[in-house]
Amino acid sequence: MEIEIKNLKKHYQNQMVLDLDQLHLSANRITAIVGPNGAGKSTLLNLIAGLIEKDEGEIFYNHQIKVPFQDMTLVFQQPYLIHSSVKENILYPMKIRKLSKDILDQRLDYLSNELHLTHLLEKKSNQLSLGEKQKVSLAR
Repeated sequence: MEIEIKNLKKHYQNQMVLDLDQLHLSANRITAIVGPNGAGKSTLLNLIAGLIEKDEGEIFYNHQIKVPFQDMTLVFQQPYLIHSSVKENILYPMKIRKLSKDILDQRLDYLSNELHLTHLLEKKSNQLSLGEKQKVSLAR
């Protein structure tokens, strides 16, 4: 997904925490956002994900303003998983979207293979390493 940002600003209690004139994130590329503590990295990601409201500016997703929640995922540094199996964690968001069993099975198979999680599908989320939790969160 292509993301274009113009004149993006965010304040917390009268303090400017993000002031970004423009940024272009190309589709099908990996982009790293780096900087010191307090530079606004998390604020930027939360704005792009639509988790918080911007004060000024525009964020375009494939030239559209509406946040495409169905097409993006934000994985936090410390993932939050439901206290169930890896399989149930991956399937949960698809189940609440009422996808068919065939699609659930196809996506579970694809994601677990792609992220090398197949051997962990029946394991409980509280028994995973941090890296495994992050991969499950990404699959979810």
